[in-house]
Amino acid sequence: GHIADGARRAERSLDDIDVVGCVWFSVSQDPEKAKDALRDLVTFYGPHLAPEMIAKIGLSPSDFDPIKEAYAARDPERARALMTDEMADIAIHGTPEDCIRRLEKLVARGLTHVRFGPPLGPDPAETIRLIGEEIIPYFRENPPQP
Repeated sequence: GHIADGARRAERSLDDIDVVGCVWFSVSQDPEKAKDALRDLVTFYGPHLAPEMIAKIGLSPSDFDPIKEAYAARDPERARALMTDEMADIAIHGTPEDCIRRLEKLVARGLTHVRFGPPLGPDPAETIRLIGEEIIPYFRENPPQP
């Protein structure tokens, strides 16, 4: 990938490079609440994401046209209601187990550091507890293998 190519050109080892990924993230013991917490973020910013990025999850810019129309009509509630499950998959969301499975895929691709971005979850206290008690310990106990 691009990072490995850059490391080679700089005569550096990938082991010396912290590969950081900032992910939209929402965790809850209730996966529907975790997904619902994403609606404002995904519907507001999703229409402006790079086509190449959203294509990786099977979306195209035109999928967001109804959302853009709802915002143009000053109807944010309708825009929120138009978020599909596929659009929600722009973010990592669900139960701690769901989130761990998605994060493992990023780690397998070389991610060494995760920055959890908003909304984090429907309940800030629950989110902090789940990240601190379930997600971080999982990765401490199961470090990526070289």
